[in-house]
Amino acid sequence: KVIWTSGVDVELFNPQNIKPGTHNKFTVFYHGGISISRGNLDLIRACEALVHQGYDLDLIQVGITVDKEIIEYIQESAIRSWCKVLPPVSLKEIPQLIANCDLPVMPFPDFMAWRVSSPIKLMEYLAMGKKILVPNMECFTDVFGSRSDLVFYYESKNQDPVTEIANTIKDILDNNSLGNNNFFPELRKFVIERYTWERQAAKLFDFCESL
Repeated sequence: KVIWTSGVDVELFNPQNIKPGTHNKFTVFYHGGISISRGNLDLIRACEALVHQGYDLDLIQVGITVDKEIIEYIQESAIRSWCKVLPPVSLKEIPQLIANCDLPVMPFPDFMAWRVSSPIKLMEYLAMGKKILVPNMECFTDVFGSRSDLVFYYESKNQDPVTEIANTIKDILDNNSLGNNNFFPELRKFVIERYTWERQAAKLFDFCESL
C-alpha cells in the first residue's frame, strides 16, 4: 500500500514560465536514474520496436546511467540517431526539457520497490500539464484513483513490458490522444489541489496529530 506521496514545487514547474517546446519528431522523455531495474532498457526496446514499424520518434533520457549495458545496447544497435541518453542537468533545467517533449514515460517494472515508491518526477510532469504513460501499479493508481482519464496506463503484470509499452505508445499515436501539444491544464490543477509540498506537509502534520 502506498501511504505517502511526493510533492512538487509548482512555481519552478510552471509551464507559463517556460518557452513552448519546439521539435520535429514525436518525443518520448524520461529523467532520473537510468538503469535496467528502472525499466529504461525496456523503454528503449519498446521505442525501437515502434521505429522498426515506421514510427518517427525520438527518445530522450536524462540522468545518471547506472548500467553500462544500456549504453552498450544503444551503440551495438546503432540507434543513437533517435535514442539519446544525456547526462544529469540541474533541477532548474528540467521544466524546459519536459516542455520540449510529447510523452513522458515512467517504465518501472512490477516489483515491490517500485510499487510502493512515489517518484517526484510524476508530480513534476503533472505540474507541467503533461499526460504521462505509467504502469498500472499502486504508486500510480493510488495517486489518480478514479481519475484514470488523467493518465495513460499500461499493464504492469504482463511478462513482456516491452510489448505493453510499445503497444500503448502506438495506440496514443494512432488515436492522436495527445492532441497538438500535450498540454492538459487539468493535470496542473490536480497537482496544485493535492500534491504541493505545502499540502503534503499539512497532511503529515495532521497524521502526526492523529497519533
